[in-house]
Amino acid sequence: RVGLFEAQAEALETLGRMDEALTAYRMAQKEVGPDRVHWARNERCVAWLLSRKGRLDEAAAACARALEVLEATGAEVDVADALRTLAQVEIRCGHYEAAEGHLQRSLSIYQRGDHPERLARCYGTLAQLYNDRGELEALLDVTQRQLAICQELGRPVSIGKGLNSVAWALIRLG
Repeated sequence: RVGLFEAQAEALETLGRMDEALTAYRMAQKEVGPDRVHWARNERCVAWLLSRKGRLDEAAAACARALEVLEATGAEVDVADALRTLAQVEIRCGHYEAAEGHLQRSLSIYQRGDHPERLARCYGTLAQLYNDRGELEALLDVTQRQLAICQELGRPVSIGKGLNSVAWALIRLG
């Protein structure tokens, strides 16, 4: 049932039906039982949806709840994912220093393990931060890092995203 609710939530999000997707994630959380890590993963998804709806305070609170559970369980990669999501919320709030701290911590976790796709996403979030702050040289650097990882992964869609990110940075640089 958990997997079905999660799949439903993802489909509803894709269709732009955010309120229904939130409900589906909450239903998944009710079904996970004592698995706190799984609950927290869904809470991070809830946070992301809330941020997309502009409910940034609620999103930050959901991220904090997820992060607290994940840190207590020692689920390090999930902690890094929650930190990345929290950084995205902080960027939207204009809390750039907090976002950068979360991203640096997330980067260090991803770099210690074999998590290239997550590392590329983290560089993408850093790109958002640098773009918002107008740090264009740093923007180009992290988008190039993102592209290099995407090229190593060899997936056409990932490569396209990486190229698009570098193109955006080059456009911003003029």
